[in-house]
This record gives sequence, C-alpha cells and structure tokens, in this order.
Amino acid sequence: MVRNFVVAVDKCAASTAAVEFVLRNLAQAEGDVVHLVHCYKRLQTLAGQHFAYVPSDVEQESMRKEEYVVLQQAADTIKQARPNQEVHTYLVAGDPRDEIVELAEKLDAECVVLGSRGLGAVKRAILGSVSSAISHSCSRPVIIVHGK
Repeated sequence: MVRNFVVAVDKCAASTAAVEFVLRNLAQAEGDVVHLVHCYKRLQTLAGQHFAYVPSDVEQESMRKEEYVVLQQAADTIKQARPNQEVHTYLVAGDPRDEIVELAEKLDAECVVLGSRGLGAVKRAILGSVSSAISHSCSRPVIIVHGK
C-alpha cells in the first residue's frame, strides 16, 4: 500500500527538522512517497502616484528558479539519506495555508508535516502562523516539528 506524506519546506531550520522527522519516523515502508512542497509569492505589480513596476517574465522565472533551490536541497537531503526513497517536488506560487492543504487533499496524504519557527504568541498574532492555519483547516493529520 502506497502512503503519501506531504512535507512543507522553506528556508528555515524547522523545515529541515520536518524532513528529518519524516525520514526517521514516517516514510519507512517500501512504496512510501515523500511529497515536498514549497510555496512562494510571485513578484507583484507595484504602482504609485509617480511610478509603476511590472515584473517581467524573465524576473518571474528568475524568482521561480531561486525558490526551486529550496525544494532541490530538501530532495537532495532525502536522497543522500535514503537513495531509493521516492520523492516528488511541488513548487507552488500561492498562499501556503491554502496550497499545502489542497495538495494534501489531492494526494490523499497520510499526513502533512511542517516545521514551526516558534515565533511566540505576539509575533504569531501579528504575522500569522502557517502551521497553525494548516492545522486548523486541513482534514488530514498535521504534524508540526519544532526547529532545532
């Protein structure tokens, strides 16, 4: 039986801890698949009273390539630790609170694993917490791994 594990990755240490957690504790059986997902915001058009900035296709593609490095590093970590592990990568331009939940549902994931930066109550209230939002909106089990 194939089991799908969705792992959200970004540029923080908690993300690395989430990948390591999946390898140590979840993706153990033959046929288990790790799905790495990284969400990013596309460059936005800016306009003011005396200026306008519209990102070019070249700039958007450059941004996409920079963001893909995050996924590739996580996939490389998995492949070094477990060369036969099946890994799929998803680079998504959008809000991680929506996109990760949608992917988990689409893949019929066993669970979603993501890191928590441990912002604390005040920063979390101001900035919002992706892990908290996903844990409240996802119908799949959500495992939040705290960074080292």
